[in-house]
This record gives sequence, C-alpha cells and structure tokens, in this order.
Amino acid sequence: MQPAGWVGGRAIGPGRQTGWMRFNASGSRRPGNVSTIGGAHAMREAKIKTAVRQPPPQRFPAIPGYRFLQTIARSQKSEVYVAYSEELAQNVAIKLVRTGPQASTGRGEEARFEREREVLMSLRHPAIVDVYDWGRGSDFRYIVTEYFPSGSLELRIRNLMTVRDSVDIFVQIAGALVVVHNAGLCHRDLKPANVMMRADGRVVLIDFGLAKAWDRGAMDPASSDGATDLTHAGEVRGSPYYISPEQAQGEPVDQRCDLYSLGVMFYEMLTGRRPFAGKSVIAILHAHRSAPIPRLPDELARFQNLIDGLLAKDPAERFPTAASALAELARMKV
Repeated sequence: MQPAGWVGGRAIGPGRQTGWMRFNASGSRRPGNVSTIGGAHAMREAKIKTAVRQPPPQRFPAIPGYRFLQTIARSQKSEVYVAYSEELAQNVAIKLVRTGPQASTGRGEEARFEREREVLMSLRHPAIVDVYDWGRGSDFRYIVTEYFPSGSLELRIRNLMTVRDSVDIFVQIAGALVVVHNAGLCHRDLKPANVMMRADGRVVLIDFGLAKAWDRGAMDPASSDGATDLTHAGEVRGSPYYISPEQAQGEPVDQRCDLYSLGVMFYEMLTGRRPFAGKSVIAILHAHRSAPIPRLPDELARFQNLIDGLLAKDPAERFPTAASALAELARMKV
C-alpha cells in the first residue's frame, strides 16, 4: 500500500504535442495543439493545480531511532504506524495513545495502554506478539512490536481456507491461549483482526488492550468474580461478532470467554461465514445469547462436537480449558 499523498505520473516531452491538456481560469481542461511556450505555461499551471490539490504531508510523531513510514490505523483511542527501526534494521509497528490535556482519551485508556504493555512483557510464546521497545513522548505513550506485512487472519478467511489450514491455525491459537490462561489472563477480544499472519504461515496474537486477570476460583459458579482490572461487571467490551454471551451481558468472565471466541473463529474458518449474525449490534448480541449453535455441513460434521463444546451458551457446558479443546481435536485424528 502506498502512503497517502503519493502520486504517479509520466514525463511530457517538449515541442508541439497533439492531445496535451489546456487549463483555463475555471480549471476546466480541453485537448488541443499547444506551442512550446504555451505548453510550458500549461505545464506550470498544471503543476500548481496539482500541488494545490495534494493533501498536506502527514505529520508523524517524533521518536528517536525510528523513521515513521505509514499510518496503519487511527481511532479516538490509539494510533498504529509502520516505522523503520535503526537499531533493529527492520520495519516495526508502533502503537501509541495520546496523553495530556489535549488528548481525546481519558486516564482509563492510558492506564489500559500501560496494562497492555505489562501483559505483553509478561508473556513469552512464538504465537504472542513480542514487545521490542516502549516509552513516552511529550504527549503520548508508545509500544514497539513486530510488524506483520502479511496481514491478519481476517484477510486469510476472506480468501477462503482449506480444512487443513483451518485446523492448523486453530491449534496455533489454542496453544497461545494455553499460555495466556496459565498466566491467569483472558484476552477478551479474540477475533481474526487480532490474529496476525507471518510469511511462513505461523500466527501471532496481538492487541491485549482488553486482557483481564481472572481468579481460578471464578470457574466455580458459586464464587464471586475474582477478576481485577480496569473494566467492571456490567461494562461490555469486545467485538460483537466474536463476543461470548456472558461478556455481551456484562457478566464476570474467565478463560472460557476466549474459548467461545475461538469457536466462532473456527466455525468461520471452516465455512467462510460467521455462526451468528444480525442487522444490528443488539441483534448480533441477542443471537449469541439465544440462537442455537448452527450445524456444520455434512462434509465438516466431524467437527460438530468440537464446535458445540466451544460455543455452548453456558460457560459451564464449554470446554474448561484450551488444552481440553486441543485434546478433543487430537481424538478426532484429523
């Protein structure tokens, strides 16, 4: 993808040229023969108009040791860029959140950003994104991580996937979740856009901004929510198509909410469509809570028990751990 503001063009030779474009005061154009002097004037005027129409050059943050190349994404909460690291001699991704009195984000978002950095620093696994660097500027905090030019699983699903590839990626994601959950965390925003692809086909989980610590005692329905973080019971955060029923209702969650999201993703990888849909966010959330688990087509029916164990509405009826879901897949000998 070329950065915004790049324009292609071709040289125009000197002398009389049939088909050159004349520019008048109103900015309209009409073809015709142009003399050398007239052509030069037209070319100058064209350059002026082109320059006026071009957007102003993008202003990037200034971080010593990094040369910013392109904006990947921007929202009210954060910004993500591609930059060249002088120390690593490679492109990296830089995620930052604005701070200070002019920032549109509150202190809660800044605290979540810092929490995400701490979470990533505590996890080590080939399928979990590495942090290369972090720090703060005059009005922002930033995290530097690996850059993934191959894109995300979201793009891979759009291009359709084989059953073999779907199973392979399921195993990789579940393996990463074993590490995350053993650290006492749940991701809470697992979706294809947060699963990046390396060139060799390996996957990497990113965006732990909603990651939440959970107490293993929360696995007992009689226990209270042992999770402690920057969100609270009753607050709904996550992606509508991939959110678990309990998370959609703002209830306490544990690692089983990630297993539900993994089940949604696995169904989508196998079939090319999401298991639950709706014409509005409310309708989608209602489907997660009430719609029956869809049946797989006959050629994929061997995966139905696995899907049922991941997409159960009641967390108590789901696989208790990612390892148990992997064990079920192993028993299928696919």
